[in-house]
Amino acid sequence: REIMACGKPVIASDLGAMSEIVRHEQTGRLFPVGQAEILSNEISTLYASRARCLDLGENARAVFEKEYAADVNYQRLLDIYGQADLDART
Repeated sequence: REIMACGKPVIASDLGAMSEIVRHEQTGRLFPVGQAEILSNEISTLYASRARCLDLGENARAVFEKEYAADVNYQRLLDIYGQADLDART
């Protein structure tokens, strides 16, 4: 998420949490885990297309602001505590 906050596209394996955070062809690129050649190709592809790289980076920043920024997470935490308080009272 930190790289998304910087407005950069993410290249990540399609395994684990990053596969849920990165939106292939919207905020970055996903590649099959263990496939170094495909990873290399993904890096080369983005490096060769500055415009595409910038587009993905802008999208990544927008998703970060909407879903992961501090104020968004703060509100989510308050909502969780509020719900826990309501649950404890019933």
